[in-house]
Amino acid sequence: MSIRTSRRRAQRVPRALPEAHALPPELSEFNISRSDWWIVVTSHMNVLVEGSDTGTDAVMAALQPPLRTPVRRWTGRPPDSRGGGTLIVRAVDRLDGDAQRTLLEYLAAARGQHPVQVVSTSSQLLFPMIERGLFREELYYRLNTVRVDLNEKA
Repeated sequence: MSIRTSRRRAQRVPRALPEAHALPPELSEFNISRSDWWIVVTSHMNVLVEGSDTGTDAVMAALQPPLRTPVRRWTGRPPDSRGGGTLIVRAVDRLDGDAQRTLLEYLAAARGQHPVQVVSTSSQLLFPMIERGLFREELYYRLNTVRVDLNEKA
């Protein structure tokens, strides 16, 4: 697994992570390092998790406790963004063109009003989908601030 951030920030990882930020044992099979996990749970930046459905489900379950509240789920229609919080978008790779456009418009509108952290999952790599014209490049770069790639080996 690898973590890539578009805005690399120097973050010191404490020797003993608070319990809410500790690496859950169920993620050990994905070769996630303590420092990578620290970046994911403390950055409050958008997170894109790419990999198998099993892997993305495990990461999403582990991310639930440290997420900003309120946590909302993307249902195809824009949720109320007042107060910020976290928006969960599962299977972003399965969104059709209209849903991608709606999500992009929502994120653009929410950006000016209240900060919304987006945590999204994809069971396949999105960049090849962009090259084939199946996924919007703008949306990819909006979601891909911190990328967790479960397809890569540590």
